[in-house]
Amino acid sequence: MENKAPKKNTMNELNKKQVFVDLDTKFTAENTDDRTKVLPTDLHRRTVFDEAYAAMKNARPVPVRRPSPTPKRPAADRNRFRPNKIWDTRLCSGELPADALRRTAGQLLILTLFCFAVALLISVKGLILDRMTDTDYSALARGTSYSAPVGDMEFDFTSSTLPDGLAAAQAVCTQLNAPITDNAVPEHGSRPLYPGKVHTAMKSALTETEPVLKTNMSNLDLFVQIYQSLEHNMPVIVLLSEKDGNKYEMQYAVVSHMYAEDDLITVYNPNSGMKDYTFEQFIAATRFDNFKDMPVRIRIALAVGSWARNTAIFIQTNNEQQE
Repeated sequence: MENKAPKKNTMNELNKKQVFVDLDTKFTAENTDDRTKVLPTDLHRRTVFDEAYAAMKNARPVPVRRPSPTPKRPAADRNRFRPNKIWDTRLCSGELPADALRRTAGQLLILTLFCFAVALLISVKGLILDRMTDTDYSALARGTSYSAPVGDMEFDFTSSTLPDGLAAAQAVCTQLNAPITDNAVPEHGSRPLYPGKVHTAMKSALTETEPVLKTNMSNLDLFVQIYQSLEHNMPVIVLLSEKDGNKYEMQYAVVSHMYAEDDLITVYNPNSGMKDYTFEQFIAATRFDNFKDMPVRIRIALAVGSWARNTAIFIQTNNEQQE
């Protein structure tokens, strides 16, 4: 018997094997061509399969839907539910009007309390000064140190066109042989002439003596220093309230004579001339207690210190200053 060896199927083996000749094959080229193809741009549209149905649908009229009318509310209801745009609008500072009003009200309250506190302090200060300066001076007439008469000077203001304060300062400086020059006279108008300006005008003219301005002196101290000045033939300028026409005004006068035993003090007023006072009348004038219906501006000036009770300008020599 012959051994018949099975024939190998060469073709089948070749079919099973995969032979790669080149990467750039026809299959690869075809895939590349497929990727480079551009898809149609109308794929997103709906495809119509039934042309008859589409034509019928296009020919059918589309009903137009009209919005249903909204019922109108009455005017009162519209205003009732409408928001207030003013209070919802922010200001330039970025805050709401309600917050701005609360902040402004708080600031005004603080300012009011501050003004009230200042006015209270000024009132308390005025009361304290009144109590401290309103001292008893009756011992002058009973004692022997200040009871003798002093001072015997005369002053003429008929030719003066200056205000009473500057006229009194000019009269005193002329008495001391040192008149005030025109350049040293401060400008004066309708504004009140405060004691500081009178003192400055006298200080610019006097060289051998020194004018001293004193305010809020006690009653006793005022009389004592007036007596000492007149004893050395030095006149004294005082600020007092006197009637000018139908109303009281702040005026300046020069004290020229004092006699405690006779309860007499003499002053020369540029507005009314020479006048004699009792000690009580003189103190009432220098403390402005005779000022009837004192205006508000005078009260404010007294409160802040522009005017002061028992104000006087004394003339001191160099020897007295050294002492």
